[in-house]
Amino acid sequence: MAKIFISHSTKDKSFVKKLAIDLLVADFSVWYDDWEMDYGQSLLDKIFEGIDESTYLAIVLTENSVNSDWVKRELNAAIEKENQLKRPFIIPIIASKCQVPLKIADRIYADFSGSYMKELDKLIYRLKSKLDLKRRQVDYNKELVPIVFLNGVHLNKAFLEKRIDFIRKHAPAGFTFKNEQLVIHTDEKYDFLRNRLIERIENLKKDEWIENNQNMQNSIYQQYYWPILDFEHRLAEGIKIILNKLSFDHSIWCSCFDSCYWYAKMIRSEILARLHGSQNPNSKDISEYGRDCIAEIFANNSGVKSFYNVDKVELYYIGKRVGSHEFTIWIDKESKLVRNINYYTEDQISHDYSDSSKYIFPQMVYKALVYESPLIWDLKDYLIWEA
Repeated sequence: MAKIFISHSTKDKSFVKKLAIDLLVADFSVWYDDWEMDYGQSLLDKIFEGIDESTYLAIVLTENSVNSDWVKRELNAAIEKENQLKRPFIIPIIASKCQVPLKIADRIYADFSGSYMKELDKLIYRLKSKLDLKRRQVDYNKELVPIVFLNGVHLNKAFLEKRIDFIRKHAPAGFTFKNEQLVIHTDEKYDFLRNRLIERIENLKKDEWIENNQNMQNSIYQQYYWPILDFEHRLAEGIKIILNKLSFDHSIWCSCFDSCYWYAKMIRSEILARLHGSQNPNSKDISEYGRDCIAEIFANNSGVKSFYNVDKVELYYIGKRVGSHEFTIWIDKESKLVRNINYYTEDQISHDYSDSSKYIFPQMVYKALVYESPLIWDLKDYLIWEA
Protein backbone atom coordinates (compact mmCIF):
# COMPACT_ATOMS: atom_id res chain seq x y z
CA MET A 1 0.00 0.00 0.00
CA ALA A 2 1.29 3.48 -0.89
CA LYS A 3 -1.69 5.74 -0.41
CA ILE A 4 -1.42 9.46 0.30
CA PHE A 5 -4.31 11.05 2.21
CA ILE A 6 -4.64 14.75 1.33
CA SER A 7 -5.96 16.88 4.18
CA HIS A 8 -7.08 20.30 2.99
CA SER A 9 -9.65 23.07 3.09
CA THR A 10 -12.40 22.99 0.46
CA LYS A 11 -11.45 26.60 -0.31
CA ASP A 12 -8.13 25.38 -1.73
CA LYS A 13 -9.59 22.90 -4.25
CA SER A 14 -7.75 24.36 -7.25
CA PHE A 15 -4.31 23.61 -5.79
CA VAL A 16 -5.35 20.34 -4.19
CA LYS A 17 -6.90 18.85 -7.35
CA LYS A 18 -3.71 19.57 -9.29
CA LEU A 19 -1.55 18.01 -6.56
CA ALA A 20 -3.82 14.95 -6.30
CA ILE A 21 -3.65 14.31 -10.06
CA ASP A 22 0.13 14.79 -10.19
CA LEU A 23 0.60 12.26 -7.37
CA LEU A 24 -1.78 9.88 -9.10
CA VAL A 25 0.18 10.09 -12.36
CA ALA A 26 3.33 9.37 -10.33
CA ASP A 27 1.71 5.99 -9.45
CA PHE A 28 0.66 6.78 -5.88
CA SER A 29 -2.81 5.94 -4.71
CA VAL A 30 -4.43 9.14 -3.46
CA TRP A 31 -7.22 9.67 -0.95
CA TYR A 32 -8.91 12.89 -2.08
CA ASP A 33 -12.42 13.56 -0.79
CA ASP A 34 -13.94 14.43 -4.17
CA TRP A 35 -12.90 10.99 -5.43
CA GLU A 36 -13.78 8.98 -2.34
CA MET A 37 -16.98 10.43 -0.87
CA ASP A 38 -20.52 9.66 -2.04
CA TYR A 39 -24.05 10.53 -0.97
CA GLY A 40 -25.30 8.71 2.12
CA GLN A 41 -21.86 7.87 3.51
CA SER A 42 -20.72 8.90 6.97
CA LEU A 43 -18.29 11.78 6.57
CA LEU A 44 -16.38 11.01 9.77
CA ASP A 45 -16.23 7.27 9.12
CA LYS A 46 -14.90 7.73 5.58
CA ILE A 47 -12.28 10.27 6.62
CA PHE A 48 -10.96 8.27 9.56
CA GLU A 49 -11.04 5.10 7.47
CA GLY A 50 -9.05 6.90 4.77
CA ILE A 51 -6.46 8.12 7.26
CA ASP A 52 -6.16 4.68 8.80
CA GLU A 53 -5.61 3.01 5.41
CA SER A 54 -3.04 5.55 4.18
CA THR A 55 0.74 5.40 4.25
CA TYR A 56 1.13 9.15 4.70
CA LEU A 57 -1.08 12.14 5.32
CA ALA A 58 -0.18 15.26 3.34
CA ILE A 59 -1.64 18.31 5.03
CA VAL A 60 -1.99 21.27 2.66
CA LEU A 61 -1.29 24.39 4.70
CA THR A 62 -2.89 27.73 3.80
CA GLU A 63 -4.70 30.42 5.76
CA ASN A 64 -7.89 28.55 4.91
CA SER A 65 -6.78 25.16 6.16
CA VAL A 66 -5.13 26.28 9.41
CA ASN A 67 -8.49 27.81 10.37
CA SER A 68 -10.55 24.80 9.29
CA ASP A 69 -12.11 22.68 12.05
CA TRP A 70 -12.17 19.65 9.75
CA VAL A 71 -8.46 19.94 8.98
CA LYS A 72 -7.74 20.26 12.71
CA ARG A 73 -9.64 17.01 13.32
CA GLU A 74 -7.73 15.24 10.57
CA LEU A 75 -4.42 16.52 11.93
CA ASN A 76 -5.24 15.27 15.43
CA ALA A 77 -6.16 11.85 14.03
CA ALA A 78 -2.93 11.80 12.02
CA ILE A 79 -0.84 12.63 15.08
CA GLU A 80 -2.52 9.78 16.97
CA LYS A 81 -1.74 7.37 14.12
CA GLU A 82 1.83 8.64 13.97
CA ASN A 83 2.25 7.82 17.66
CA GLN A 84 0.96 4.30 16.99
CA LEU A 85 3.23 3.77 13.99
CA LYS A 86 6.26 5.26 15.75
CA ARG A 87 7.41 6.79 12.46
CA PRO A 88 6.76 10.01 10.54
CA PHE A 89 3.28 9.92 9.02
CA ILE A 90 2.46 13.61 8.42
CA ILE A 91 3.90 15.53 5.46
CA PRO A 92 3.31 19.30 5.78
CA ILE A 93 2.82 20.98 2.41
CA ILE A 94 2.80 24.77 2.37
CA ALA A 95 0.69 25.94 -0.56
CA SER A 96 0.71 29.60 0.49
CA LYS A 97 2.19 31.58 3.34
CA CYS A 98 0.41 30.98 6.63
CA GLN A 99 0.94 30.42 10.35
CA VAL A 100 1.88 26.74 10.62
CA PRO A 101 0.11 24.98 13.54
CA LEU A 102 2.40 24.58 16.58
CA LYS A 103 1.83 20.82 16.60
CA ILE A 104 3.85 20.48 13.40
CA ALA A 105 5.73 23.79 13.30
CA ASP A 106 9.11 22.13 13.84
CA ARG A 107 8.77 19.72 10.93
CA ILE A 108 10.49 19.85 7.58
CA TYR A 109 7.90 20.76 4.99
CA ALA A 110 7.42 20.85 1.24
CA ASP A 111 7.16 24.48 0.19
CA PHE A 112 4.94 24.89 -2.87
CA SER A 113 4.48 28.62 -2.34
CA GLY A 114 7.32 29.29 -4.79
CA SER A 115 7.92 26.90 -7.70
CA TYR A 116 5.22 24.25 -7.91
CA MET A 117 7.06 21.89 -10.28
CA LYS A 118 10.41 22.02 -8.48
CA GLU A 119 8.79 21.18 -5.15
CA LEU A 120 6.58 18.49 -6.70
CA ASP A 121 9.67 16.89 -8.23
CA LYS A 122 11.41 16.80 -4.85
CA LEU A 123 8.30 15.48 -3.09
CA ILE A 124 7.78 12.62 -5.56
CA TYR A 125 11.48 11.71 -5.42
CA ARG A 126 11.51 11.57 -1.62
CA LEU A 127 8.28 9.60 -1.44
CA LYS A 128 9.48 7.06 -3.98
CA SER A 129 12.78 6.68 -2.14
CA LYS A 130 10.80 5.69 0.97
CA LEU A 131 8.23 3.47 -0.74
CA ASP A 132 8.76 0.46 -2.97
CA LEU A 133 6.01 1.13 -5.51
CA LYS A 134 6.95 -1.94 -7.56
CA ARG A 135 6.07 -4.21 -4.66
CA ARG A 136 2.96 -2.45 -3.45
CA GLN A 137 -0.32 -4.29 -3.68
CA VAL A 138 -2.42 -2.81 -6.45
CA ASP A 139 -6.20 -2.95 -6.29
CA TYR A 140 -6.73 -2.49 -10.02
CA ASN A 141 -10.50 -2.09 -9.54
CA LYS A 142 -9.89 1.04 -7.44
CA GLU A 143 -6.95 2.56 -9.26
CA LEU A 144 -8.03 5.91 -10.68
CA VAL A 145 -7.32 7.33 -14.13
CA PRO A 146 -7.10 11.14 -14.45
CA ILE A 147 -8.79 12.70 -17.48
CA VAL A 148 -7.04 16.06 -17.74
CA PHE A 149 -7.44 18.67 -20.46
CA LEU A 150 -5.05 21.29 -21.79
CA ASN A 151 -6.56 24.53 -23.10
CA GLY A 152 -10.07 23.24 -22.57
CA VAL A 153 -10.37 20.52 -25.23
CA HIS A 154 -7.00 18.77 -25.59
CA LEU A 155 -6.76 15.54 -23.61
CA ASN A 156 -3.46 15.08 -21.80
CA LYS A 157 -2.47 11.81 -23.47
CA ALA A 158 0.78 11.50 -21.51
CA PHE A 159 -1.08 11.39 -18.18
CA LEU A 160 -3.62 8.93 -19.54
CA GLU A 161 -1.08 6.60 -21.14
CA LYS A 162 1.11 6.47 -18.03
CA ARG A 163 -1.77 5.50 -15.76
CA ILE A 164 -3.21 2.93 -18.18
CA ASP A 165 0.20 1.29 -18.63
CA PHE A 166 0.60 1.07 -14.84
CA ILE A 167 -2.82 -0.54 -14.35
CA ARG A 168 -2.41 -2.93 -17.29
CA LYS A 169 0.74 -4.34 -15.72
CA HIS A 170 -1.21 -5.45 -12.67
CA ALA A 171 -4.69 -6.22 -14.03
CA PRO A 172 -5.62 -9.82 -14.90
CA ALA A 173 -7.00 -11.01 -18.22
CA GLY A 174 -10.59 -9.92 -18.70
CA PHE A 175 -10.24 -6.77 -16.58
CA THR A 176 -12.37 -3.83 -17.68
CA PHE A 177 -12.38 -0.22 -16.52
CA LYS A 178 -15.45 1.21 -14.79
CA ASN A 179 -16.80 4.75 -15.13
CA GLU A 180 -16.03 5.54 -11.50
CA GLN A 181 -12.33 4.89 -12.12
CA LEU A 182 -12.15 7.80 -14.58
CA VAL A 183 -11.56 11.10 -12.79
CA ILE A 184 -12.61 14.04 -14.96
CA HIS A 185 -10.60 17.11 -14.04
CA THR A 186 -12.34 20.43 -14.68
CA ASP A 187 -10.40 23.68 -14.58
CA GLU A 188 -11.42 26.98 -12.97
CA LYS A 189 -12.80 28.44 -16.23
CA TYR A 190 -14.96 25.37 -16.80
CA ASP A 191 -16.26 25.46 -13.23
CA PHE A 192 -16.95 29.18 -13.52
CA LEU A 193 -19.16 28.78 -16.61
CA ARG A 194 -20.82 25.66 -15.19
CA ASN A 195 -21.73 27.52 -11.99
CA ARG A 196 -22.83 30.55 -13.99
CA LEU A 197 -25.30 28.37 -15.93
CA ILE A 198 -26.71 26.92 -12.70
CA GLU A 199 -27.09 30.40 -11.22
CA ARG A 200 -28.85 31.59 -14.37
CA ILE A 201 -31.33 28.71 -14.16
CA GLU A 202 -31.95 29.37 -10.48
CA ASN A 203 -32.67 33.04 -11.22
CA LEU A 204 -34.71 32.78 -14.43
CA LYS A 205 -37.40 35.06 -13.05
CA LYS A 206 -34.83 37.80 -12.53
CA ASP A 207 -33.23 37.38 -15.97
CA GLU A 208 -34.37 40.39 -18.01
CA TRP A 209 -33.30 38.68 -21.22
CA ILE A 210 -35.80 35.82 -20.88
CA GLU A 211 -38.19 36.56 -17.98
CA ASN A 212 -41.22 37.18 -20.27
CA ASN A 213 -40.36 34.60 -22.90
CA GLN A 214 -41.37 31.03 -22.07
CA ASN A 215 -39.64 29.67 -25.19
CA MET A 216 -36.36 31.25 -24.10
CA GLN A 217 -36.74 29.76 -20.63
CA ASN A 218 -37.25 26.32 -22.15
CA SER A 219 -34.25 26.77 -24.45
CA ILE A 220 -31.93 27.26 -21.47
CA TYR A 221 -32.74 23.68 -20.52
CA GLN A 222 -33.12 22.16 -23.99
CA GLN A 223 -30.17 23.82 -25.73
CA TYR A 224 -27.73 24.04 -22.86
CA TYR A 225 -28.33 22.38 -19.50
CA TRP A 226 -29.67 18.94 -20.50
CA PRO A 227 -27.27 18.43 -23.44
CA ILE A 228 -24.34 19.43 -21.20
CA LEU A 229 -25.38 16.84 -18.61
CA ASP A 230 -25.64 14.19 -21.33
CA PHE A 231 -22.27 15.02 -22.87
CA GLU A 232 -20.54 15.10 -19.47
CA HIS A 233 -21.73 11.52 -18.91
CA ARG A 234 -20.73 10.51 -22.45
CA LEU A 235 -17.20 11.80 -21.89
CA ALA A 236 -16.35 9.17 -19.28
CA GLU A 237 -18.51 6.50 -20.92
CA GLY A 238 -16.86 6.85 -24.34
CA ILE A 239 -13.30 6.93 -23.02
CA LYS A 240 -14.10 3.83 -20.94
CA ILE A 241 -15.42 2.03 -24.05
CA ILE A 242 -12.29 2.90 -26.05
CA LEU A 243 -9.92 1.92 -23.24
CA ASN A 244 -11.64 -1.40 -22.63
CA LYS A 245 -11.40 -2.34 -26.29
CA LEU A 246 -8.27 -0.77 -27.70
CA SER A 247 -5.94 -0.83 -24.69
CA PHE A 248 -6.25 -4.61 -24.36
CA ASP A 249 -7.05 -5.87 -27.88
CA HIS A 250 -3.88 -5.49 -29.94
CA SER A 251 -5.42 -7.18 -32.98
CA ILE A 252 -7.02 -3.85 -33.91
CA TRP A 253 -4.55 -1.64 -35.74
CA CYS A 254 -5.29 1.64 -34.04
CA SER A 255 -3.84 3.95 -31.40
CA CYS A 256 -5.91 3.66 -28.24
CA PHE A 257 -4.71 6.99 -26.86
CA ASP A 258 -5.11 8.90 -30.12
CA SER A 259 -8.66 7.56 -30.32
CA CYS A 260 -9.31 8.71 -26.76
CA TYR A 261 -7.83 12.12 -27.59
CA TRP A 262 -10.07 12.75 -30.62
CA TYR A 263 -13.17 11.37 -28.96
CA ALA A 264 -12.59 13.51 -25.87
CA LYS A 265 -12.00 16.58 -28.03
CA MET A 266 -15.36 16.02 -29.76
CA ILE A 267 -17.25 15.77 -26.48
CA ARG A 268 -15.46 18.66 -24.78
CA SER A 269 -16.07 20.85 -27.81
CA GLU A 270 -19.80 20.09 -27.59
CA ILE A 271 -19.83 20.94 -23.88
CA LEU A 272 -17.73 24.11 -24.01
CA ALA A 273 -19.63 25.52 -26.99
CA ARG A 274 -22.85 25.17 -25.01
CA LEU A 275 -21.36 26.56 -21.80
CA HIS A 276 -20.16 29.62 -23.70
CA GLY A 277 -23.52 30.04 -25.44
CA SER A 278 -25.47 29.74 -22.20
CA GLN A 279 -24.17 33.07 -20.88
CA ASN A 280 -26.52 36.01 -20.60
CA PRO A 281 -25.76 38.23 -23.65
CA ASN A 282 -26.43 41.28 -21.47
CA SER A 283 -23.68 40.32 -19.07
CA LYS A 284 -20.80 42.79 -18.82
CA ASP A 285 -18.21 40.07 -18.25
CA ILE A 286 -18.92 37.39 -20.85
CA SER A 287 -16.20 34.74 -20.72
CA GLU A 288 -14.40 33.89 -23.96
CA TYR A 289 -13.81 30.33 -22.76
CA GLY A 290 -15.34 27.95 -25.28
CA ARG A 291 -16.02 30.66 -27.89
CA ASP A 292 -14.12 28.80 -30.63
CA CYS A 293 -15.66 25.42 -29.84
CA ILE A 294 -18.32 23.79 -31.98
CA ALA A 295 -21.67 22.25 -31.08
CA GLU A 296 -23.37 19.72 -33.37
CA ILE A 297 -20.00 18.98 -34.98
CA PHE A 298 -21.26 16.39 -37.43
CA ALA A 299 -24.42 18.20 -38.54
CA ASN A 300 -22.69 19.45 -41.70
CA ASN A 301 -19.31 19.54 -43.39
CA SER A 302 -18.50 23.09 -42.26
CA GLY A 303 -18.59 22.02 -38.62
CA VAL A 304 -16.41 19.00 -39.37
CA LYS A 305 -13.88 21.08 -41.32
CA SER A 306 -13.64 23.57 -38.49
CA PHE A 307 -13.27 20.83 -35.87
CA TYR A 308 -10.49 19.01 -37.72
CA ASN A 309 -9.02 22.27 -39.07
CA VAL A 310 -8.91 21.00 -42.66
CA ASP A 311 -10.02 22.43 -46.03
CA LYS A 312 -12.06 19.53 -47.44
CA VAL A 313 -14.03 16.71 -45.84
CA GLU A 314 -16.31 14.07 -47.28
CA LEU A 315 -18.90 11.74 -45.77
CA TYR A 316 -18.22 8.01 -46.18
CA TYR A 317 -20.33 4.93 -45.59
CA ILE A 318 -19.01 1.83 -43.80
CA GLY A 319 -20.74 -1.51 -44.28
CA LYS A 320 -20.30 -5.12 -45.36
CA ARG A 321 -21.68 -4.44 -48.82
CA VAL A 322 -22.21 -1.34 -50.93
CA GLY A 323 -25.71 0.02 -50.50
CA SER A 324 -26.15 -1.26 -46.94
CA HIS A 325 -24.05 0.74 -44.50
CA GLU A 326 -23.70 0.34 -40.72
CA PHE A 327 -22.56 3.87 -39.95
CA THR A 328 -21.02 6.98 -41.53
CA ILE A 329 -17.82 8.90 -40.89
CA TRP A 330 -16.44 12.24 -42.02
CA ILE A 331 -12.88 12.12 -43.34
CA ASP A 332 -10.35 14.71 -44.46
CA LYS A 333 -10.12 14.48 -48.27
CA GLU A 334 -6.34 14.84 -48.07
CA SER A 335 -5.81 12.19 -45.37
CA LYS A 336 -3.88 8.97 -45.89
CA LEU A 337 -7.11 7.13 -45.17
CA VAL A 338 -8.85 8.65 -48.20
CA ARG A 339 -5.81 8.18 -50.42
CA ASN A 340 -5.82 4.48 -49.51
CA ILE A 341 -9.55 4.26 -50.21
CA ASN A 342 -8.91 5.62 -53.69
CA TYR A 343 -6.04 3.17 -54.13
CA TYR A 344 -7.82 -0.04 -53.17
CA THR A 345 -10.13 -1.05 -56.00
CA GLU A 346 -12.60 -2.76 -53.66
CA ASP A 347 -12.49 0.08 -51.15
CA GLN A 348 -11.88 -2.42 -48.35
CA ILE A 349 -10.86 -1.07 -44.99
CA SER A 350 -7.26 -2.08 -44.44
CA HIS A 351 -5.11 -2.28 -41.33
CA ASP A 352 -2.85 0.22 -43.12
CA TYR A 353 -5.10 3.13 -42.16
CA SER A 354 -3.13 5.17 -39.69
CA ASP A 355 -5.92 7.74 -39.52
CA SER A 356 -8.48 5.26 -38.18
CA SER A 357 -7.72 6.45 -34.64
CA LYS A 358 -8.47 10.02 -35.72
CA TYR A 359 -11.59 9.49 -37.81
CA ILE A 360 -13.16 6.01 -37.69
CA PHE A 361 -13.11 4.87 -34.07
CA PRO A 362 -13.66 8.22 -32.29
CA GLN A 363 -16.60 9.07 -34.57
CA MET A 364 -17.97 5.54 -34.26
CA VAL A 365 -18.05 5.77 -30.45
CA TYR A 366 -19.43 9.32 -30.57
CA LYS A 367 -22.28 8.28 -32.86
CA ALA A 368 -22.95 5.11 -30.86
CA LEU A 369 -23.51 7.16 -27.70
CA VAL A 370 -25.27 10.12 -29.31
CA TYR A 371 -27.27 8.46 -32.10
CA GLU A 372 -27.21 4.80 -30.96
CA SER A 373 -25.42 3.59 -34.09
CA PRO A 374 -23.55 0.26 -33.79
CA LEU A 375 -20.07 -0.30 -32.38
CA ILE A 376 -18.02 -2.38 -34.81
CA TRP A 377 -14.36 -2.86 -33.90
CA ASP A 378 -13.28 -5.58 -36.32
CA LEU A 379 -13.53 -3.90 -39.72
CA LYS A 380 -11.41 -6.28 -41.78
CA ASP A 381 -14.47 -7.54 -43.70
CA TYR A 382 -16.04 -4.11 -44.11
CA LEU A 383 -16.10 -1.79 -47.10
CA ILE A 384 -15.90 1.98 -47.17
CA TRP A 385 -17.31 4.15 -49.95
CA GLU A 386 -18.15 7.78 -50.55
CA ALA A 387 -21.70 8.79 -49.61
